[in-house]
Amino acid sequence: MSNYDWIFKDHPSRFFRLIMSAKVEKAMLILAVISTVATFADFIDPAATIAYLAAHQPVVAKALAAALIVLGFMLRGYLPKIYGTIEICIGLMVIRYTPDIVSPTIPAVLPLLTGAYVGVRGLDNIAKGLKAEKGVGRLFNILFRNPAKEKQK
Repeated sequence: MSNYDWIFKDHPSRFFRLIMSAKVEKAMLILAVISTVATFADFIDPAATIAYLAAHQPVVAKALAAALIVLGFMLRGYLPKIYGTIEICIGLMVIRYTPDIVSPTIPAVLPLLTGAYVGVRGLDNIAKGLKAEKGVGRLFNILFRNPAKEKQK
């Protein structure tokens, strides 16, 4: 129960107990946090901020990129499935925004191959976080022969 237990003695209705319960209190707190985070885009335009940093504060932009490398590596170690999903999304965005190939030269094809490589790395990182015998890991094993079966000791 919540800190409002004293109210329940005077107001025994089920509806009032539900409204004042700890579960509803937590749900309302979660909704408040989600709505606050959702409004950050109205205050800070990420594209404009990155463009400003790149043009006027390149040292800060490079320091943030280096921090992103460390955070990404930590995410890859602790949550490989989430990191792999992000990698697949980035690979698909690279492929999507690659200019149309007019001539099959290496500079023209390189962005397309880079997107494909990032997508494969994403699938590999997802596979690292799966168990071969269960659920999605079993499907990965059937489709891609990945993840490798765990060695028995």
